[in-house]
Amino acid sequence: MFKYENLKNEFILDGKIQRDIKLFDSLANFNISATTGQTITLENRKKNRYTFIRVIYTGKISDGLKRILCENSFIRIYGKLDSEQYIDRNGKTVYNKILHATKICKLVSDQEGNITEIEVD
Repeated sequence: MFKYENLKNEFILDGKIQRDIKLFDSLANFNISATTGQTITLENRKKNRYTFIRVIYTGKISDGLKRILCENSFIRIYGKLDSEQYIDRNGKTVYNKILHATKICKLVSDQEGNITEIEVD
């Protein structure tokens, strides 16, 4: 028999932090953009397609974490995926994906394009 408790909701997402970062003593809230594919423009050029996901991190906000949680930082997030929906002031239903982060690391790429994860103190 299939057991739901065996299912996992674990994500690892790499991307760049967007603006509007909110930091508190034990909460960080920001949006990240992740490349989700490519599309061809009318001029027949390849263009990256992005998905924007809201990230919520609850836990100790160390000085090291504060340093990397800034606009355009390239980071890796470990967490669980959730969603929310609400009706905006125009009456339109808005659906958002939320990543509840359990760990955030800085990513650095070298000249060959190799990416290295750096844990934050």
